[in-house]
Amino acid sequence: MPFGLAAGDESGREVAFAGDINGDGRGDLIIGAPQADPSGAASGASYVVFGTDEAMGADLDLASLDGTNGFRILGAASGDATGYSVASAGDVNGDGIGDLIIGAYGSDTNGDNTGTTYVVYGKSAAFGADFSLADLDGGNGFRIQGVAPGDGIGFSVAATGDINGDGIGDLLIGAPAADPNGDGSGAGYVVFGRSGGFSADIDLAGLDGTNGFAINGLNVAARTGWSIAAAGDINGDGRSDLVIGAWSADAVYVV
Repeated sequence: MPFGLAAGDESGREVAFAGDINGDGRGDLIIGAPQADPSGAASGASYVVFGTDEAMGADLDLASLDGTNGFRILGAASGDATGYSVASAGDVNGDGIGDLIIGAYGSDTNGDNTGTTYVVYGKSAAFGADFSLADLDGGNGFRIQGVAPGDGIGFSVAATGDINGDGIGDLLIGAPAADPNGDGSGAGYVVFGRSGGFSADIDLAGLDGTNGFAINGLNVAARTGWSIAAAGDINGDGRSDLVIGAWSADAVYVV
């Protein structure tokens, strides 16, 4: 049982299978703690616990992660709530090693609560005990910037599988407070993976169909993108599909 670091961190607010991000052939775990304070109040943190063939004790103190058994991913700024959503990103850069996706819906990079989503690349080389999301530079991962204040990009995150048929996994990001068709209509954003990686920053406003696309909620207050997931290949065309929830509209959409 993993134990959080401090009272009020909300360790375990979100948990997920991380894939194999250190390339040792074993699956790993990621744990979100959006109220942790590594870079200021509620900057948030996530904890990666490496899988192992050796016996684990009944308890694991997340403070003991040292790079060999896992590592800490530190939020960039106060109020970001990094780790509110966490997931495996599949292999979004096509290097054969799993990656991570982490949502920080409270981030203010393009205005108050625009939100930011972070992708951290896996690697076979050693990790340090701590990794700051402020240090993403395109070589070790990248930031996905929200569109408008209040959108809360990264409220939900998921790997989608390969939805455009290029052989590389893609990403889905929910923004249930976005306003494409009225206040709180919500949106989902698909970012296509690609071999060779990405620049340090991607602006979701720049999605144009070649690098990804937006899925806009239909009605005011629908909260489209509150929940998102890969849907597998439900129509049998050989490509992955998506499912997006809009709870306030009592609707679920399959794309």
